[in-house]
Amino acid sequence: MTNLYLNETEYRVLSAFEGLQLTKRRYSYEYGEQEYAIDVFEGTPAGLILAEIEGRFGVDLTLLTTPVFALREVTGDLFFSGENLVELSEVEFQAWLTAEELT
Repeated sequence: MTNLYLNETEYRVLSAFEGLQLTKRRYSYEYGEQEYAIDVFEGTPAGLILAEIEGRFGVDLTLLTTPVFALREVTGDLFFSGENLVELSEVEFQAWLTAEELT
């Protein structure tokens, strides 16, 4: 699994190759003293928004509290891995959303 950050020219060149694609827009957001990367997904799974933090030297991430804007902590949940999300169909994503609403 590799993340690539592309400019428009690089995107056009690489988009000529076949393969699975997961598209998201990334925004920076500061909450408290922590910097978050907010990923807003496009296509499937449109509507999914994930917040991610990078570990900093000397900061024990297990001591951080889940921010009030987050619905749940998903670290370690393989459903949210890029590998799973890129292969997810719209039907599977909608089924997951429906199941989540019921819990």
